[in-house]
Amino acid sequence: LTSKQLARKKGRKPALRQAVPRGPARCEIAVHARQGTFSLLAPHGVPILAKAWVEVELADGDVLTTLQGGLAADAGFWASPLANGRIVIEVTFERVTEPPAVIVAARVRNRGTEPLAVRAIRVARAVMGPAPAAWGAPEAWRMLKLGYTFGAAHREDADGRNSGLVSFDRPSVTSRSFGMTALRLGAHGPGLILGFVAGERQVAWIDVRKEGREIELAPCCDTEGTSIPPGEALAAERLYAGLHADPFAGLAAYAALCARAAKVELKPVPRGWCSWYAYFAEATAEDVTRNAETCAALRAELPLPVVQIDAGWSRAMGDWLEPGARFPGGIEPVAARIKALGLTPGIWVAPFAVE
Repeated sequence: LTSKQLARKKGRKPALRQAVPRGPARCEIAVHARQGTFSLLAPHGVPILAKAWVEVELADGDVLTTLQGGLAADAGFWASPLANGRIVIEVTFERVTEPPAVIVAARVRNRGTEPLAVRAIRVARAVMGPAPAAWGAPEAWRMLKLGYTFGAAHREDADGRNSGLVSFDRPSVTSRSFGMTALRLGAHGPGLILGFVAGERQVAWIDVRKEGREIELAPCCDTEGTSIPPGEALAAERLYAGLHADPFAGLAAYAALCARAAKVELKPVPRGWCSWYAYFAEATAEDVTRNAETCAALRAELPLPVVQIDAGWSRAMGDWLEPGARFPGGIEPVAARIKALGLTPGIWVAPFAVE
């Protein structure tokens, strides 16, 4: 039975479906116009995101959602009029077949007479649906979290700086992943990938919260109080949502999609050792040399041809020609030792960062 037939059989009004091109996509969107929500459905109508809506946070702290205005079909998009029609949230859904997924796009239109300042747009705040038995309990799920370092290089993670895998084995879990996230639904289950296709206009992240067995996702674009002139609109970054039987293949396909959108060519990632992930910004010349010698000794079983000296080597951010106290002899002797070991020295700089 189709979802419409199931809805009629159960005596409910069927959800409106966004007209999208047919293809081998595994997910589809069901729009619930009166409720102002939409659902992301897996094959056989399994709800991945059972209830999702768009949320706009204004600079004055007010929060407006499609739950308040409903969703009405318009010319190529769904519209949610709010604040007596002065603000309209516009939502579009695009099905892509390579990789099979759905892309959600949202924008805020100012139909008032005064500028409208917007702090954030949450493109698809959502509650996940009940998991099929094959996926196992949410306590067995794992989340890929992207911060701006990997592992536990820095002991404190209050601002979400550490990347890694987040377990859902506790009753209450909160986490933030920048740009994208992937959820492994069970030890052998599929992978749900949520990620922004680009970062052209805003910094974006995905907040994840687990309470008991309920999991809530909030993909957010930080619009930083951007002012929208009357009659104009502000678009958030587009959000990719896909379910992949092989999460690793799904991540590769998502990366290829982002590369096509940015018109860049993905190149093989160079392998090597980087001081940031072990010492954060506190590596010394001795630390780098010792680890380079270890890389050389283990090259047959663990080839790491590049040794990168990361942040902390300079006197200060912006003084890129003056080494700091951790490198009293300068960079040259450390780089020479790395070369002598048959490895390639690398160095990190941030030309626009100044203390």
